[in-house]
Amino acid sequence: MIQAATVSKTVRCAIYTRKSHEEGLEQEFNSLDAQREAAESYIASQRHEGWIALPADYSDGGFSGGTMERPALQKLMADIERGRVDCIVVYKVDRLSRSLMDFAKLVTLFDQHEVSFVSVTQQFNTTTSMGRLTLNILLSFAQFEREIIGERIRDKKLASAMKGKYIGGQPFLGYDIDREKKRLLVNPAEADMVRQIFESFIETKSCLAVARELNAKDHHTKEYKAIKNGKIAGGKRWNKVYVYRVLTNRKYLGEVVHKGKSYPGEHEPIVDRKIWDQVQRIMADNYHVRSMKIRQKAPALLKGILRCGHCGKLMGAGHTKRRGRRYRYYICNHAQRNGYDACPIRSVAAGQIETAVKDRIRIILRSPDMIAKTFRQVQAQSDREREELDGQKKRLETRLEELKRAVGRLAKSDTKDGMLADELRKLNEEYSETQNRLAEISHTLDTLDSSGPTEDDVRDALQKLDPLWDELFPAEKERIVKLLVEEVVASKDNLLIRLRLHGIKSLVAELQGNAAAELQGDGPVESAKDGQTVDIRVPMEFKVRSGRKEITLPEGMGNPGESESTLHRPLVVALAKAFRWQKMMESGQVKSLEELGKQEGVNRSYVRRILWLATLAPDIVKAILAGTEPSGLSLRMLNKNIPPIWDKQRKMFGFAGNGND
Repeated sequence: MIQAATVSKTVRCAIYTRKSHEEGLEQEFNSLDAQREAAESYIASQRHEGWIALPADYSDGGFSGGTMERPALQKLMADIERGRVDCIVVYKVDRLSRSLMDFAKLVTLFDQHEVSFVSVTQQFNTTTSMGRLTLNILLSFAQFEREIIGERIRDKKLASAMKGKYIGGQPFLGYDIDREKKRLLVNPAEADMVRQIFESFIETKSCLAVARELNAKDHHTKEYKAIKNGKIAGGKRWNKVYVYRVLTNRKYLGEVVHKGKSYPGEHEPIVDRKIWDQVQRIMADNYHVRSMKIRQKAPALLKGILRCGHCGKLMGAGHTKRRGRRYRYYICNHAQRNGYDACPIRSVAAGQIETAVKDRIRIILRSPDMIAKTFRQVQAQSDREREELDGQKKRLETRLEELKRAVGRLAKSDTKDGMLADELRKLNEEYSETQNRLAEISHTLDTLDSSGPTEDDVRDALQKLDPLWDELFPAEKERIVKLLVEEVVASKDNLLIRLRLHGIKSLVAELQGNAAAELQGDGPVESAKDGQTVDIRVPMEFKVRSGRKEITLPEGMGNPGESESTLHRPLVVALAKAFRWQKMMESGQVKSLEELGKQEGVNRSYVRRILWLATLAPDIVKAILAGTEPSGLSLRMLNKNIPPIWDKQRKMFGFAGNGND
């Protein structure tokens, strides 16, 4: 009788190779090739067990073993999860990882997908207890070696810095790097530019002014070739940040800085000590530096969420004082760094844009259509959360069954050594953790199923906010805005308000209880972005009035801060004076311009200029009082020359003439 040949199961083997440095990889046969050849030979020796080498290339050249962020490793992990690999083969265990924590994660992944792990030069298999123990010991030594290497590098850098030697870093203006001798060499042309930057700052006392001067001369930051990827870096236009870095770089004094401490360097200094000290004194006394803390104290409702629609940069908060009054504003960070001419938005009045956002939120939450849309969005988000939690619950239940079987197998085993007891303890700990996590998810699912608000609940809750709004303290209004708004984007023709659905959901939960008590409390403000938002666009435009840029909304939508901006604008105040003074002159209350000026505490010339405003056409006066005059019309423009003929006034100041003079 002929016995049938035993057919072994095919074992698909993935070969992983790694080298920490790129040096030598350009050779025809390099370290990665040698590792793969050794692994292929080992797989060939196991052909009788059904082992075959997969053709896929999992090679990481120039990547450290202390991180998981390696392209080939990520590709290998993805193929394991797809069920394409049965065994991992490496030349040495430290090729896969030098971190004990990272390797523990990899072993967990291997176990979940029943993938074994083999080292060619350290022959063991992770499917056995002895192989796992040996692997952990070897990996502990690999991590120890990595930490020792790190300590040596840090000690070497400190010793080099104390001797004044170059300790690495990207190239900077004024010096070239001699990488063979590891020292800095003065670049004469760039050194002259560095000295010019210091001298120019002493003269202008402004980093921004220095940057503009450099750009006007078509100078750029230092351009260099990156060692790691060979790409060209630097060569950018100057801004005040780059200038500041030059002015605070102690290497120009011939010093080496390491861990915040300075040491005398081997390289030649570029800047004289007296000039350096003078620049540092100016920077310490600079108005912008001294006023930074004051600016930060100014209230800023939209700080951290307002962006410039042109540059995409955040807009920082600031303020200025004129004639005893403080004016708050938000300024584009790009414009602040590179000058106002770098951005068409530049800045916006803080009070106006904050009022616009608060008013839009209030109007939006009153709208039945918006409430219905919010309800649908909240429900859709809850459904997605429920679906994701259901999937997690099923996976955890499957894992619990696997752990039960594993514990049962170990409990029935005849072997009672220490390693078995340790393995049993680990399984029991994981079983307990999985049970707790499963209980948490089940509770969350029950909460979603039982406490989900209805559309009527959402409508009633949000409509409670309207009568309470005027009674809330400013801090509570700010809290609600930051709870609801994820981002505000100011563009030239519209204002985008991005509402956070999770915040709306939290607000509904507050309002469903004791609304007044809850809102006046110190509830948490959600700041994390959850990806679920509703976008509201409000058309708007910027107009310059009395020298100030103001926000104008479409007719019928109201204008932010309208009462304040209209009643207190210099042009409106001057008009009121003009008609009051005219009435005083006509009634005989005062007999001359000199007497009027003496009574009002101003000179005759000022009285005459203001009185001329009373000769403006009625439709022009009406437009100024309503705040609808052409952009750019200011008191200074009107004081220069007002023609007596109304039609000429309309043409000169940008109004459409009606022909009735």
